[in-house]
Amino acid sequence: MPLARSHTRGRARPRARVAITFALALAFAGCRSSGDPCTRNEACGDGGVCLKGACAAYPCMTDEECEEDQVCGRIGGNSVCVLPCEDDDACPGDQTCEVPSDAADGERYCL
Repeated sequence: MPLARSHTRGRARPRARVAITFALALAFAGCRSSGDPCTRNEACGDGGVCLKGACAAYPCMTDEECEEDQVCGRIGGNSVCVLPCEDDDACPGDQTCEVPSDAADGERYCL
């Protein structure tokens, strides 16, 4: 009898590892970063928008919620993580460096 328990226990562990790995993969499948290439919004995960070929516009309340090079800016009445810029070369995908109509103090962002 101890052999059967040992054998069952050994088979259960690989199955459990596979199940855990699969669950983690599903949980993180929608997580993307700003600037990642995309062709549609769904590719950018929860809250992201595919803007001119690059994931962007993740919702935020403070700069700390955004990725390292980004700030929480006001775009179209929404607070979203944006990449500040001085020219188009700093922007991912086909985004361009623009001043949104509701940006405070003429701040320029990749849009």
